[in-house]
Amino acid sequence: MATAPKTARAIKTVQDLEGKTVGVSALANADHVLLVYLLKKAGVDPKRVQYATLGPNLYEALRTGQVDAGMVQEPALSLLKAAGGRELVNFMRLKDTQTYLGGPYEFMGVAIRLEERQARLEEMRRMARALEKALRFIHAASSRLIADTLPKELIAGGDRKELEEVIEAYRKELYPKSVQIDLEAARRVAESQVEAGLLPPGFKAESLLDLEVWVLRVQGLSLSYGPIRVLEGVDLEVGEGEFVAASRGLGYLLSFAQSTFNAALSLAILTLIVGFVLFLFAFFGRLEASLLRWQKG
Repeated sequence: MATAPKTARAIKTVQDLEGKTVGVSALANADHVLLVYLLKKAGVDPKRVQYATLGPNLYEALRTGQVDAGMVQEPALSLLKAAGGRELVNFMRLKDTQTYLGGPYEFMGVAIRLEERQARLEEMRRMARALEKALRFIHAASSRLIADTLPKELIAGGDRKELEEVIEAYRKELYPKSVQIDLEAARRVAESQVEAGLLPPGFKAESLLDLEVWVLRVQGLSLSYGPIRVLEGVDLEVGEGEFVAASRGLGYLLSFAQSTFNAALSLAILTLIVGFVLFLFAFFGRLEASLLRWQKG
């Protein structure tokens, strides 16, 4: 939630939105529902705020002062702040979601028809594992590498440096490390839908959530500490290891190749790494033989 540059001095808090015109992309969509929820949490009657539906181009309306404030995303938020606008609330920051909503707000998920659930359960679990792998990549990789893996068409004509800065600023707060459902965060979404009149009073988020898709599979693990048996007969599924933290060099290229499913490039880099390791073994073997000639016999 950001103000227009010309209203930045007058609007300093969420409470100051009372009587003002606030831009949203559409009525009854995610932005509008979250705004209504925010206003009620802040003690503001949503009916005392005027809403302007402006589609996706909220930035221009805010920049030119056609509305007093609006729900925007990046890079519009950064551009507005640079133009003199004020950031009131930023739900891409966990601190703000805690302050204004009471905790995280789980606004995105994957849905499936109930009648297809059992037949596609394993497919959903594979998708969940793939999504979790992607989340780990986002947390571990550099912003440069993440930007490199995006489709070129998606970022054509944009400011690459600005994109990398936005990714770096939010990736560890906006994206969780696990796809496991945060029940309390999902309940806040349901509560916001109830507050907006889109769901009936008393609706329970649990009625729509499937908590069995993402499960930890453990089989046959035994663990002891000295004579004491700690775990026995427990199974554990362990995935393959990865390294994705490099920001340049062969490590960066290998991470890029893996994330873009470029098998040829991955194989070429691995072959180069193996060759380099074998060269080092041979070099230090000869060096050792030369320096330790006195040990012979």
